[in-house]
Amino acid sequence: MDTPTFLFPAFVLKYKGNEVDIIKKYGVDFNEKLFEIKENTGVDITDFDILHNSFLDDEQKNQMVSYLISCMYSDILKSQSIKPDYVSFLSMGIYSALYCTSSISFDDGAKIIKRVYELLNKQFCDKNYRMLAITGLSRNDIINILNKKSLNCEIVIKNNDHSFIIVGKENDINILLNAAKEEGAIQLNIFPVSIPYHSKQIDSEGFEDIIFEGIEVKNPSYKLFSSINQKQIDNSGKVKTEILNNLFTNIDWHKTNIALIKQGVHEFVECGPGDSLKRISRFFDGDFNVYGMSKLV
Repeated sequence: MDTPTFLFPAFVLKYKGNEVDIIKKYGVDFNEKLFEIKENTGVDITDFDILHNSFLDDEQKNQMVSYLISCMYSDILKSQSIKPDYVSFLSMGIYSALYCTSSISFDDGAKIIKRVYELLNKQFCDKNYRMLAITGLSRNDIINILNKKSLNCEIVIKNNDHSFIIVGKENDINILLNAAKEEGAIQLNIFPVSIPYHSKQIDSEGFEDIIFEGIEVKNPSYKLFSSINQKQIDNSGKVKTEILNNLFTNIDWHKTNIALIKQGVHEFVECGPGDSLKRISRFFDGDFNVYGMSKLV
């Protein structure tokens, strides 16, 4: 296996079911890590159970568990002498990616997740935003629907040429969902979130001082690849800028992966729960492989 690129996904939508078993197999006390997050942030995820209490419908707790599993996965890979050439991330996967590159500590990453969530939840708690994933339509197809129906929605993530994530008010998203279904969309999924991540609706003025208070940010120890501008993030100042920009900037995940492939990357590891990034990658052109943890450890 060539030196791989680690890809860190956003919050999990569906578990494979073996995530905790993989972590425990390598001697990590998973329950202790759950308690560590509670003690560090006050967010209680100690009763997490992958089958019966997975927090898939709890926005903040889902992010915390996804972060924890992704961080532990990167530790396990490194312990097996599988270290990354590049590291990249989709959406909220930025925090586990930063932990992987030793840019932030595990505890500080959890604190940032909590602070960001609280800031955005306060801003949008009564505005009824939703995020909708559409698979099977092109960007032009979606824009035509938005224009025809006069919907106030925004395409915020491009996964590939026929997979997009859109944010908008709940009523507009519901109209878009039904129209996309009539247009022939293959798959439609409303995410269990109420914040319009990566959209121009977010006002981040004043966020920096709150987010980074008491947080130590270091230069990344591996080549950290931005999913916003497809450039290397090589110092602590750029890390802080990326964290802030990641909140309100549209993401082109397709472009990010193609840029990495053009850099000569042939092996990717999805370093997180589920397999969403592997499934998305099936629609990318190029000579590459995407591996899940089960294939490597």
